[in-house]
Amino acid sequence: MMFKAISATTFFLLAMSIPIKTQADWMYSSWGSSLAQLIEAAKPYEGVTSVDDVVATPFGELAASAKHEDLGLEGIAFFAFKEGKLSAVLFTPAGFNQELLLTRLVGRYGAPIQRPAPGDFIKQTWLWRDEDNGNMVSYSHFPAALVQDQVTYMPIDANPAPRNRVQPVSEAISDN
Repeated sequence: MMFKAISATTFFLLAMSIPIKTQADWMYSSWGSSLAQLIEAAKPYEGVTSVDDVVATPFGELAASAKHEDLGLEGIAFFAFKEGKLSAVLFTPAGFNQELLLTRLVGRYGAPIQRPAPGDFIKQTWLWRDEDNGNMVSYSHFPAALVQDQVTYMPIDANPAPRNRVQPVSEAISDN
C-alpha cells in the first residue's frame, strides 16, 4: 500500500514537472507579453531594443526590433504590439534568395497550407500552421520592392485575412 502511495506521488510530481504549452510562443517570448517583458526575456540573446518611431501595421504597432537569426539566416526581427501586448513578429532576412528561404520553411513546417495564386506579381504569400507552437507562419515575397521578403509569425488564432489572393495548395495543384 505504501509503495502505491509513493508511486502515485512520484508520478504526480513527475507529471507536474513536464512543461505543458498553454499558449503560443515565439522563440524567447510569449504572445501577449508586454514590451518590457520581451526586452527582459531577450537579455540572454542579442537583446531587443525599442524603436524610436513606432510604425502602425495590420499586425500591430512595430515598437521593438532585434538582430535575429532564423532558418539559418541573419536579419532583423520587428515586434508588433496590439494594446500593449506582443501580437506578431516580422522577420526580414538579409542577403539570401527566395528559393533557399522557401526550402528552409518547407523543411521546418512541411508543405504550406496556402501558396500564391498564379498571376500574383505584387505580393506572393505562402502560409503554414505551426501546430506545435501555436503559430501561423507566413512568408511574403514582394518582387518589385526594395525589401523583398518577410516571414511573419503570429498566434494561430489571430491570423488576419491575407491582403492578396491566396489560393489553397489543393486548388493550385489541380490547376497545374
